[in-house]
Parts: sequence; structure tokens; C-alpha cells
Amino acid sequence: EEQIVDRFLENMDRTQSEALKVSALVSAFDEGLFAALMDGMNIGFPMTLFADFCASSYTTEVDTSRSFFKIHDVVRSHIENTIDSVAGERVSRTALAYLERSYKEMVTDRAEVLFRIVCELYRDWLQSPTLSDIERLGVIGMWLIDQGRWSGVELALASFNNEFRNASNARNVFDLLEGRCERKRGALERAEELM
Repeated sequence: EEQIVDRFLENMDRTQSEALKVSALVSAFDEGLFAALMDGMNIGFPMTLFADFCASSYTTEVDTSRSFFKIHDVVRSHIENTIDSVAGERVSRTALAYLERSYKEMVTDRAEVLFRIVCELYRDWLQSPTLSDIERLGVIGMWLIDQGRWSGVELALASFNNEFRNASNARNVFDLLEGRCERKRGALERAEELM
């Protein structure tokens, strides 16, 4: 399978190949995130070809109601194993910057999905995120909780292990978010412990 994917990538033009590689690092993407990644990574992919890109054999639609797509798992797995961590970090930070710029203008369920995607990127690609990165995620998480999307925030936070939480020196941000989620669930004692 790896040789097939390599040949497939070699036969694409460079712009399309780079667009595919970057898109493979995220678990899902919509047109807005795709455009932000293409711009942030200086790929120069023409957005007039977004529909063609999404209709290709290596892409599948995962959420028709919100128009989210993903790169097929075989291709994703291969690309994730060949991409260097610097590129993964750049994609992660670009995705966070996009979400940070636009989350208040989005429908809350779209913002919730993108929050989860960004959390997954940070979990997978950043060994030691900055406190600023985590605080920025925290602001968006608090907004989502205030919008009633606490269960989605809780799911996204569950993907981070203790090593990640402690390495980021942002344990307080995680505890505050989890405490707010616990409070929304009605677990007031646990919420108080965390907050």
C-alpha cells in the first residue's frame, strides 16, 4: 500500500500533492479550514478546485450536513508517517489561528467540530505546546461551554493525556475547562475540586 500511495503522490502536480499531504494531517476539514491551511502553509492551491479535490478518489465526505471531508485512512496513515514534526506543528498552529479568528462567526456545532480537530492536531503533533497555545484553546473551549456545547469540549479534552497536560504547563486551563464541563453535567463536587 505504501508504494502505491508514494506512486500516487509522485504522479500529482506539486501543488495538489502538498494540498493532499497537509489535508491528511487533520482528521477532517471543511472549505474554511482547507483554505486556511493552504494559505498558512503557502501551498497556493486554487480554491476554485476545492470541489474537485473533495470529489477525488483519495477524499471522502464524512459529514454531509456540514460539508466536512477527510483523506482516506490508508493515505492519511502513510502521509502521517512521512511528515516531519515541524510541518505537523505548523499545521496545528495554522488550524488554531483559523479557529481563533472565526469561531464566534460560526454555527456552534461547526466550531465544536473544529475545536475537536484542533485538539487532535495538538495532541498528535506538539510535544510541548506553549502556555499561550493552550490558553487560546481554553478561550474557545470556554465559549463553546457557554454556548451549551460542553459535551463536545469534554470529549476533545479527554484525548489529552496527563503527560501532555503537565508538559504544557497549562494544567490549570485543562482543570478549569473540565470543571466547567462537570458543573454543566451537575457534578458540582467534582467541579469544585477541579476549579
